[in-house]
Amino acid sequence: MHVVEGSSFADAKRILVLTIGVSLNSNMPIYKFDTKQKLFTTSVNLTKDLLSSLYGVKISNFGNWGSGPTIVEGINATITISTKRSVSTWILNNVGRKLRPITVLTQGVARSLSCAGSTQQYGMSYSFTR
Repeated sequence: MHVVEGSSFADAKRILVLTIGVSLNSNMPIYKFDTKQKLFTTSVNLTKDLLSSLYGVKISNFGNWGSGPTIVEGINATITISTKRSVSTWILNNVGRKLRPITVLTQGVARSLSCAGSTQQYGMSYSFTR
């Protein structure tokens, strides 16, 4: 989370929340670091199971960075902030432009949104405006 407008979270008018997992370029070979065994070459068809299998594994591309577009693993999460103010949220594109609004659930002073993660070309960013 990052305060975009305001000096702290206490007086923030805009907050940027990034939810991102594994981030790789397309056509990038992924090797097991210790053995130099090629595991796979990245593509936009990567599955969450394949990406999850990388957790805790030492990997390398050994200098072959592939090309665009970048492939980013989405994250499933519920993000909740405590505020009495109204909150608006949006999914942003890769350069920070609003793509579409996200529904915010209100329960007392809690404001929550759910992120349904998926592997996509660009990660999702959420901006809370109070």
